Amino acid sequence: MKRGLFALLVTASCGSAIACDITLSAGGNIQTALNTSGVTEVCLSSGSYPVTSTLAIPANKHLRGLGATMDSVVLISSANRTVSMGNNTRLRNLKIQAASGYTPEYGILAHQKSNVTLWDLKVQGNKINVGLNQCTTVHVWNVFMSMNGTSSSAAEPNMWINSSNTVDIQWGEALGRNNGPGGDGEIATYNSSGVSIYGTYVTNSGASAIYMVNCDDCSVTNATITRAGEWGLDIVQGSDDFFADSNSIALSRWGGSVFDGVNNTNGLYVDNVFTNNNTGGYGPYCNGINYSGSASSFVATGSTGGGTLLCGSIALRVEGALLDRSLCGSVAGWNLSSRRLWA
Repeated sequence: MKRGLFALLVTASCGSAIACDITLSAGGNIQTALNTSGVTEVCLSSGSYPVTSTLAIPANKHLRGLGATMDSVVLISSANRTVSMGNNTRLRNLKIQAASGYTPEYGILAHQKSNVTLWDLKVQGNKINVGLNQCTTVHVWNVFMSMNGTSSSAAEPNMWINSSNTVDIQWGEALGRNNGPGGDGEIATYNSSGVSIYGTYVTNSGASAIYMVNCDDCSVTNATITRAGEWGLDIVQGSDDFFADSNSIALSRWGGSVFDGVNNTNGLYVDNVFTNNNTGGYGPYCNGINYSGSASSFVATGSTGGGTLLCGSIALRVEGALLDRSLCGSVAGWNLSSRRLWA
């Protein structure tokens, strides 16, 4: 019901689909079609399309699958980065899948772009499935990310957001490999503002399910988080004005959430359900919200789920690094961030 209502609202707000300027058959040359003068909407008929070098969507152009489901149109990638988004671009209704024997660095990458829409997509098999670096106004609607990373203990997020603002993530799923603590699968946000996550499933993340570092005015609402390898919500390092409302967080290895009360201000948790978190049985952690510093740095109301729902005196330490620089290749603006854990 919720998913159908969301699709109806999005369709109504965006209007009916734009007519196709070019329609390709399976195996057609997508880049040539996108580069054609006067073409805005490139459509793909059902079938598979090999991608051997980065597919760049030029500014003000759209790429859309015409299949009945996201699985009907498949981009099979042996490229280092499969799709690169331009300004005012849209990618919709298809699947991006790594070719056998390949693990691309990115399934989708937007670098220093604005007004980008990713809509009704499946992205799987990349080190990082979706990367947004120094972007403004990005919509990520109903995107399902899975099978990312290299199955190592290095944290390789399903979605990496860095130095961006106004990122709207709705529905979809980030599915990890359950190789925690410290592994793949999370939604990770750094040095950003206005990142909103609504109705998204985050399951089996090797590291924390949703990791926000210096993320101001960011929120997580109506999300379902299950079996995080570390924390369900990991909110640290100056993430001011954070808001968590009506989330369901269960079976996290450490605890339902951690909030850095030393460096964050004005956090608000409302009506969240915490169920059987701290599966690792770590002494100082609890099922609900764990915090360092002062409890006055946030407000928590309406938490349910049993056990201890609020516990403090958690000490902060630094250990390891979230990502290896090599993952980000030549993407400018990447600042290696220490992985902050809690003891």
